[in-house]
Amino acid sequence: MANAGLAGDTIDTIFLTGGSSRVPAVRAAIVRAAPAARIATGSDFLSVALGLTYMAGLMA
Repeated sequence: MANAGLAGDTIDTIFLTGGSSRVPAVRAAIVRAAPAARIATGSDFLSVALGLTYMAGLMA
């Protein structure tokens, strides 16, 4: 976030996906970094596959 010039209080939603997002320490670190952000989740692995499919379509 610091590299992007973002402050934790300027982020309103964070979408967690992938296997690492299920690790409690990862979630806790995200909440500490952006305490006001709403945490959104989806299918942990399907959303990664859908994102990759979407990007592949854009690159084709």
